[in-house]
Amino acid sequence: MNVITIKNSSVAYKNFRGIGGEYNNEGDRNFNVVIDETTARELKNAGYNIRVQPGRKEGDDDRYLLKINVSYRFVEPNIYVIEDGTRVKITEDTVGRLDGANIDFVDLSFTPSHWKKGAREGVAAYLKTMYVYLQVDELDREWNENHPVYDDDEETAPF
Repeated sequence: MNVITIKNSSVAYKNFRGIGGEYNNEGDRNFNVVIDETTARELKNAGYNIRVQPGRKEGDDDRYLLKINVSYRFVEPNIYVIEDGTRVKITEDTVGRLDGANIDFVDLSFTPSHWKKGAREGVAAYLKTMYVYLQVDELDREWNENHPVYDDDEETAPF
């Protein structure tokens, strides 16, 4: 089983909650990772389904997307969120929060899964490990560094 690593990439079409819809079966968690043209060509030759999105405006480059499945069925993926230097492990119960997260970039590794349905066959990507680097808002950083956060229950709350 070959593990493939992609670094410093962006994500698109996040569905970590596994919400069903026109393009997704209920319970199927996944997202798309944006890859460069060379990697896209290599993965397509290996049997992966690569989607090409034309540039939005004239002169914009095409985007190459690979769907990454997130499954907890057999082996739990290792997912970590990095925010302002702090690393937090994400679980099956909390992974859905990534749908609303402002992600700066990700480093990830995935494993192939060969599939065949009738005459069609290919290779699907299943997440093994991912580090999610969140965008840090300048105001959040300033306030987190200079002012403690109190819970409503705490006796030490200032009011």
